[in-house]
Amino acid sequence: RVFQAPLPALQWRPVLMPAYGAARSHPNLAPLLALSLQRLGIPVLAHGALSGEGGVSSAYLFRELGVMPVASLAQAQQVLAAGQIAFVPTGAISPALANLLALRARLGGGA
Repeated sequence: RVFQAPLPALQWRPVLMPAYGAARSHPNLAPLLALSLQRLGIPVLAHGALSGEGGVSSAYLFRELGVMPVASLAQAQQVLAAGQIAFVPTGAISPALANLLALRARLGGGA
């Protein structure tokens, strides 16, 4: 079950970055990496959970940096075409994976 989207007409292919890190003991550097790649002109599509179970979620850090989550892959393509970082919540890419991750959190699965 893989969602496919056509590549935007850009010089570089987008970097797909999982941004699920929310560990309390380690810094979450995914947003910093995404910003660094964007400054080099490389498009970045990050995906992850909207909440951080037990730590600071990448979604929160992206919001603080002005990168708001998109609601669909079509919206993500528009954001990428504009040269911005696209953050897609897990539920928009794979609802089944989002349900599985929610189950893990309810069962007490740690980082």
